[in-house]
Amino acid sequence: MSDKYFMGQDGFIWFTGVVEDRNDPEKLGRVRVRCLGYHTDDTELIPTKGLPWAHVMHPVTDPSMQGMGNTPSFMVEGTWVVGFFMDAREKQQPVIMGTLPGVPQENASLGIGFNDPNGIYPQGDVFSTNTSGHSLNESDTNRLARNDEGKQHKVLETKDRDFVEGLSPKGRTRGVTNSVGDEWGELATNELTLKLSSRYKSVYPKNHVFESESGHIKEFDDTEDSERIHEYHTSGTFYEVDADGTKSIRVVGDKFEVVVGTEYVNVKGSVNLTVEGDVNTYVQGNMTTIVDGDKTEVVRGNLKQEVHGTVEEVFGSTQRTDVTGKVTQVYGESIATEVTGRYDIDIKPHDELTDENGEFDLEASTVHFNKSQSATVQTPTTIISDPTAEVKSLLPASDIKAGFANNYTTASDLRTQQDEQKESSDSFKDTILAEERYIGSWNDYDSNYQLDNPRDLEYITKNNVDVAYLKEQSGDNWTEDDYWKFKTTRKSSFSLLDSHMDSAFIEGEYTSTLWDWNTDVDKRIRPDLGKLIDTLASTWATQYPELPRLIVTSGYRSIRRNAGTQGSPRHRTGKACDIYFGNYTIKQRQDFLQLCIDVGFLGIGTYLQNPKKGRFHLDILYKSEWRQGGGEQYTYLRNIFNKAGYNVPSYPETNTSY
Repeated sequence: MSDKYFMGQDGFIWFTGVVEDRNDPEKLGRVRVRCLGYHTDDTELIPTKGLPWAHVMHPVTDPSMQGMGNTPSFMVEGTWVVGFFMDAREKQQPVIMGTLPGVPQENASLGIGFNDPNGIYPQGDVFSTNTSGHSLNESDTNRLARNDEGKQHKVLETKDRDFVEGLSPKGRTRGVTNSVGDEWGELATNELTLKLSSRYKSVYPKNHVFESESGHIKEFDDTEDSERIHEYHTSGTFYEVDADGTKSIRVVGDKFEVVVGTEYVNVKGSVNLTVEGDVNTYVQGNMTTIVDGDKTEVVRGNLKQEVHGTVEEVFGSTQRTDVTGKVTQVYGESIATEVTGRYDIDIKPHDELTDENGEFDLEASTVHFNKSQSATVQTPTTIISDPTAEVKSLLPASDIKAGFANNYTTASDLRTQQDEQKESSDSFKDTILAEERYIGSWNDYDSNYQLDNPRDLEYITKNNVDVAYLKEQSGDNWTEDDYWKFKTTRKSSFSLLDSHMDSAFIEGEYTSTLWDWNTDVDKRIRPDLGKLIDTLASTWATQYPELPRLIVTSGYRSIRRNAGTQGSPRHRTGKACDIYFGNYTIKQRQDFLQLCIDVGFLGIGTYLQNPKKGRFHLDILYKSEWRQGGGEQYTYLRNIFNKAGYNVPSYPETNTSY
C-alpha cells in the first residue's frame, strides 16, 4: 500500500510512552513523550529536547477553546501515556489520548530515558514535597479514594490534629465556649453521621478525587451513608459537606466577603458566635433589632454609648438599675420626671460621696414642693449615725477608726467561720470565697480605713482589710519596712513584691480541654498563664502520649490561704501554678523542664524529693529557680537550667548522668 501522507489513510500507529517535558513554549498544554519501541532510553542519542511535542486530546466536555474548559492539560514528568501518530510514516506529530496509572516500584533515574529528567516523580514517602504520603510499590490511585488501612492520606491527620497557635495552625479547634457556657468544637473525620457511619469512610471506587501537585484536593465521595463533597487548600483552609448535609468551613488565614446586592440569612436554629478578638460593626444606614424573648448583655469592661439624635426608651414592665460606684448625670437643658405612684429616695453613707454622713444636697435658685398645690413636709425622725456599730468581728472595735464603713458583711461572716475552724484544727484549709475578690472592682469595701503605708502601695490602700487581718495575727512581727509578716509554725516571713502585688485583679475561672484541675483548687488564674499551660500540656502529650494528662494542683490563692501554706506572692497574683509530676523517670523530668523553659515560663521551682508527690512550680513573674531541700538531688537538671541562663550553684555530685 502506497503512502498517502494523510491522517487516517496511512494506517493507525499507536504507542505508549513517558512524559519528559511539559513546559510547552506555546503554552498549548503539549508535552514531550519518549515512546516505547520508537525512541531509545539513551538520552545522549535522543535527548529530551529532541523529542517531538505531542498534542493532548481533551474529552467532549472540554471545549479547549479561548480559555474555556480545563486547561492546560495536567500531566507531570514521569507520567505514562498512550497515544497515536497523526503522521504514520515520519511519527513526528504524536497525540496523547490518555494517561496510564500503575504501581511505581522505584524512584526516577536521572540521565536515563523513560524517567522524569528532574528526578521528582514518582515520589517516595521520604520526599518533603510529598503531600499525600504516597510511597513506592503503591497504586497510583489517590489514597483518599482507596482508604487502605495503614495508608491514610496525610490530610486526614492534618485536619484532625488539635489546633495549637504557632505549632498546629491547620488543626481542629475544640472546647469553644459560647455566651451561655456551652462548649462546641469542629467535627473530626471519624465522627459518626446520623446513619452511624463515619463522616469519612470511603469505599473504592466510590470516591472521586482530584489532587494537584501542591496538595489542593477536591473530593466527590459517593460511598453509601458517607457521601461527601470536600474542597481543601494546601494551606489548611477547606470546606466539607458530610452525609447529614452538615457543612464545615475552616479558614486558616483571613476571610473577606463582599455582597454587592442584598443579603438574606435565615437560621432556623440557634447561632453561637465566639470571637476571641475584637468585633467592629459599622452600619451606615438604619439598624433594627427585634428580640421576641429575653436579652442578656454582660460587659466586663467599660461601656460607652454616644447618641447624636433623640433617645426614646419604653419599658413595658419594671426597671432596676444597680450601680456600685459613683453616678454623674449632666443635662444641658431641663429635666422632667413624672411618677404616677410613689417616689422614694434612700440615701446611705458612702466613702466616695462628698457628704459621708448620708446627706442630700439640693442647690437651686428656687425650690418648689408641690408647686401646684399645698405641701406638707415632714421632719425626719432618724439621722443615720456612725456605722461602726454594724461592723462584724473582722477587727477589734478598738482598732476601727471613726467613719469606717463596712460593706463586707457576707464575706465577713464566712471569714469568721473559717477563723473558728482554724483555731480548732492544726490542718486548717482555707475555703475559696468568691466575695473576697468580687465586691467592687478592687475589693474596695473599706477605703476609709487606712493602714500605715510608707511606700504608698495601691494594693494596700485597696485591700487593706486583708492586710489588716494579717497585721492583727502577726503581733510583734509587724514592721513598716516589710509591710507585714505572717507568723507561721516555721516563723518564715511573707513579703510583698511591689511590682506585682499592686496589680490586684478580677478574673473568671480558667478552663481547658488539654489538662485537668485537681479538686479544691481556685481556678481564677491569669489568661496568659492558662495559655502557657495549654501549650505545655499539648506539646507534652505529643511528646509522651502514653503518659496521663497534666494535673494542676494549685492556682490562685487568697492572702490568708497563701500565708497558711507559707507561699510566695506568685500565687497571690494569679500568675503561678503547681503541676503534679510524680513517679517519672529522670529523662522525663529533664524533658519536662526543658519544655517548660521553651514554652516561656520564668519562675521554676522543683519539688521532687518525694517521688510520689513530686511537682513543678511554674510562674510568669520573673526569671528565677529554686529547689526543695537543697540541690544535690537535682544534678541531672542543673545543666538544663544553666544553659537557659539560670545560675544554679554546684553541689557535691554522686550522679552525673544528666
